Amino acid sequence: MRYTTIESPLGELLLHGNRFVLHGLAMQTGRKPRTVRPGWKREPTAFAEVETQLHEYFSGERTSFDLELEPRGTPFQHRVWQALRQIPYGETMR
Repeated sequence: MRYTTIESPLGELLLHGNRFVLHGLAMQTGRKPRTVRPGWKREPTAFAEVETQLHEYFSGERTSFDLELEPRGTPFQHRVWQALRQIPYGETMR
């Protein structure tokens, strides 16, 4: 597993996955920052495209992402992530 951290308007973000797909993105501020696991290798360039697209998103230049994703989580988490993808850019839901 590869990982890197980047700065964002939300604070530090931890990106992790293999060289081809992103498995997770975690905000490192707050009550439950993600811990880098033993055996993970820091590789800043592994997620260059993810970092580029995130910076474009935060600067208002991008409204959607074109990334290879393989999120890891529980079945409930996968259902939540799928529901979140249905919310159009710039809108909020109740």
